[in-house]
Amino acid sequence: MGCDIHSYMEIRGKDLNWHAVRGGYRYYNPKWGDEEGPTCLSWVSSSRDYSSFGRLAGVRRHIEGLGPLDEPRGLPDDVSLDIQEESDEYGIGGHSHSFFTLAELLEHDWSKTEMYDGEEYPLFGLVQEVINDLTERAVFGPEDARFVFWFDN
Repeated sequence: MGCDIHSYMEIRGKDLNWHAVRGGYRYYNPKWGDEEGPTCLSWVSSSRDYSSFGRLAGVRRHIEGLGPLDEPRGLPDDVSLDIQEESDEYGIGGHSHSFFTLAELLEHDWSKTEMYDGEEYPLFGLVQEVINDLTERAVFGPEDARFVFWFDN
């Protein structure tokens, strides 16, 4: 059985509240429909990037010398209602809920690569994708953009 990440982005608004960012990747949830576009909440494809999972939350793959950035923190106390509802709907099927601000992610080197079948691949491609997407949306600064996620098996 594989492990998937459920990932979301939030931006802190001028009202100082966190708001879920819509418009992500193809993701199926009966509540939102099977589509890409403005109503989609999920931001990372269903890629099973176990290197990123291990580095973010100690889930699946552990790379020698690179433990998780932090133990899973749970959902933020001030998580947006949309993401709280997504988590509630998932119920006990979700685990290792956590989050990082863009500023926290930028403190680390995500450029490591690994060889596979003679080709070089990014070791943490999922995190690089998240950083790029958050950077585009962090209008007030890296402390005001965050990545919220959990996993399922």
